[in-house]
Formats: sequence, C-alpha cells, structure tokens
Amino acid sequence: MSFVWGRKGYDRDAEPQPKLKITGRRLDAPAPPLGRVQTSLESVFDGPQPPPMMDSIIDLPSLGCWEITGQYDDDKLTFVIWVTDLPKPYSSSAP
Repeated sequence: MSFVWGRKGYDRDAEPQPKLKITGRRLDAPAPPLGRVQTSLESVFDGPQPPPMMDSIIDLPSLGCWEITGQYDDDKLTFVIWVTDLPKPYSSSAP
C-alpha cells in the first residue's frame, strides 16, 4: 500500500531521506509484523515548489483491520484501515 504523508515545514531538499517512522499492528487477529516499509520522495509532486509531502510504501502481511502510525520527531498520526482483496473485475456479456 502507498500512503502520502505531509508535515508543515518539511523541506525535501534539506532532508531527502525523510526521518518518518511508520509502525503498524493488526487489530482483529494475530499477524506477523509489517513487512517492508519504505519512505521516499520519488513520486511526490515534482514541480517548482513541491508541497511538504513524503511518500511511503508499506507491505501489509495479511488482510484485515490494521492500525498504522507515522511518527516524525514528536508528532504522531495514527489511523485504522480495513484491508480486503481486490474485487473481481466487472464483466459484461452485452450482445
């Protein structure tokens, strides 16, 4: 999964590798810890004045209800998501 994080005052030129720490835990059942967590600036809003945003990729080891926390210095943001399989593609057999 990919998430974009923002922080007022973040300067991607001064800090090209964000010091954002991401943790997570499954709430509805036992699960292994998060897999690979990667933060980068590669796909985030290039332009003359890019906003203070950081991109992250999080490998969730299973489907279910997950609590994700991002921490940057003393600031924390926590949210809960429900992860499911992708729906089957819609198929039309119109004549």
